[in-house]
Amino acid sequence: MNVNVMKKYLKNIYRLESSLYEQNLLYNKINAQINGLKNQPEEALYEENQKQKESITDILGGIAGFGLLGAAALIIIRGVYSFFAYAGGIIADLFTGRLWDWLTQLALIGALIGVGISIVIIIWDIISTKYRLNKENEEIRLLNAEIMEKNRRNNYYISQKIVILNKEKDRLLAVYRETKNTLNEYYSYNIIFPKYRHLEAISSFCEYFSSGRCISLEGHEGAYNIYANELIQGIIINKLDNIIEHLDRIEDNQYMLYSAIKEGNEQSAYIASQINNTANLLAKIESNSDVTAYYSKISAQNTECLKWMKIFDRR
Repeated sequence: MNVNVMKKYLKNIYRLESSLYEQNLLYNKINAQINGLKNQPEEALYEENQKQKESITDILGGIAGFGLLGAAALIIIRGVYSFFAYAGGIIADLFTGRLWDWLTQLALIGALIGVGISIVIIIWDIISTKYRLNKENEEIRLLNAEIMEKNRRNNYYISQKIVILNKEKDRLLAVYRETKNTLNEYYSYNIIFPKYRHLEAISSFCEYFSSGRCISLEGHEGAYNIYANELIQGIIINKLDNIIEHLDRIEDNQYMLYSAIKEGNEQSAYIASQINNTANLLAKIESNSDVTAYYSKISAQNTECLKWMKIFDRR
């Protein structure tokens, strides 16, 4: 194979590998959009106020409390009476009997009044609390009804958008397989050693030939040997994850790889946003001219590469 044919052969493989890298990114972005929609939480409902309403036991408790206060008052009064009876002498004999009766009656009347007031307060609190809680819960039920309707509409919207994105994902997968099959046609000639059948190596080979650094794949001064030496010396990187992480560091020594990754990242992000924007409207993705043009460009590239292979076969 002469140098010019080899250049074209490597250039076409480079185009196909670059396209596959870009399509794979786009597929993952669409898949991420779908997963994001599936995991989107519904708006939470408000909980009704479950505070226990005061019952008759609260009334009895209040009565008992004031009864205890009354009993305590009687005990205190009895103590006062005993003190006067012990220390008051004749004066105590004249007054403590009547004083005891008066204080006892006053304490009983106070206790009864206290119990009555507590009953009124508790009953009023029960009625007002029940009214307030019923009003609050009714507002919560109305609000929850709106939220449930909103969730229902949103779930329907999400389900329809997922259908559109899944359809687009299937469409992209078909294009990816077409590109992959085209690339496999090129590799099936076994011109490229299997070890080097990836974007990182192909882009370097294409750059070596295009810049005139070599005229063959094999041999001491061939592309394989140059590539191996540059890897050993750390001049180039062949791990895609490291390349993507340090993309700015490979621009000088691996310019064609840098260009493929940079363009693939930008193009896949743009097309993914176009697909998402169109899906947001629940419209057919085919209606987006940029996306349609993107697929047409890939198909045209695959067709062109296959045509060149047929010409290559006849040589």
